Amino acid sequence: MSMGKHWDNVYDSGLTPWSGVPRFLDDIQGKYRPLPLIALDIGTGTGEKADRLTSKGYRVYAIDISEEAIKKAKQKFISNPDIKFNQADVNDIDKFGFEPGSIGFVLDLVSSQFLTKDQQRTLFRRIRKFLAPTAYVVHSRLRPVGDKAPNWVKRLAMSPENFERELDGFEVVERVKQMSKNLPDTELHRYVLRPI
Repeated sequence: MSMGKHWDNVYDSGLTPWSGVPRFLDDIQGKYRPLPLIALDIGTGTGEKADRLTSKGYRVYAIDISEEAIKKAKQKFISNPDIKFNQADVNDIDKFGFEPGSIGFVLDLVSSQFLTKDQQRTLFRRIRKFLAPTAYVVHSRLRPVGDKAPNWVKRLAMSPENFERELDGFEVVERVKQMSKNLPDTELHRYVLRPI
């Protein structure tokens, strides 16, 4: 089963993984003030985070591999003209026609961690070329820390430590590590990155 089909099945079942807006998003926006006001929301799900970004003045390109998630997001935020929802594989980011230096903010909460290590490297190189010098990326990863961690977390491609070693063209300006509130024996690592 393809990754897109898997997530379609999840959304079809009525689940909305990673829905809602994390509290830290407003804090990061206030602290770093990423510019220009164009954002990319990778793995947007049902669009809540994209909608919150528009309330901060951003025009948002919101992508998700799940057609079902994008349908729900479009229905939910049909009246918001500042979000462009796209059902797409993040590996196809070059097809969006972003100009170099045009994006001010990227939100990637765990989504890219489902890619292979090589795909993650390639994605971050591609993202880097679209970022303005004043841009920021918020990225989070999961790390199993015990036997009760879900098997899918244990299989994710690159640990936070390897991710940091692999970063090329970015500086870590903030790093937060905490236990997941939803997943047993799982740490959540959140990064704020800026291009260098």
